[in-house]
Amino acid sequence: MLYCVNYFGLELSVYVKDDMILKTSFSQNCKGIKNSGFQKDFEKFVCGERNVLNFTLGNIDDRLRKIYLKAIEIPYGFVSSYGDISLSIFGNKKYSRFVGYAMSVNHLPIIVPCHRVVSSNGSIGGFSSPIEIKLKLLGIEKVKVVNGKIGKAFFAHI
Repeated sequence: MLYCVNYFGLELSVYVKDDMILKTSFSQNCKGIKNSGFQKDFEKFVCGERNVLNFTLGNIDDRLRKIYLKAIEIPYGFVSSYGDISLSIFGNKKYSRFVGYAMSVNHLPIIVPCHRVVSSNGSIGGFSSPIEIKLKLLGIEKVKVVNGKIGKAFFAHI
């Protein structure tokens, strides 16, 4: 089943099978079902109510799984850095580029909030969709970006 979710003006295609979210992607012309109940549950999920929707990371590399699960821990309205995620999972920051790679191939944007992962100096970093979408998502969550950087007050300790 394909659902269309309007998330603050961003259209998202959400692929669901057996009540399990398999994939999400930003789209400009979603052809799926618009369901107000699913829309409300999706919004609750993004704000931290994890029990309202089920998702699967699928059959992926264990290192990617660990990175995605760590990204999910970043609270709404906060960010973490590629390096801090690397340090938390692998014990050092030398895998920060791998964390960036993991975010770039994330098949569940919003569910796995890759938009909340930024450079350690507060720079936005990359994004698998246009960077304007990452900026909009951070703005929706009231994360302030000033001169292309995010202040340390918005960094979560995960």
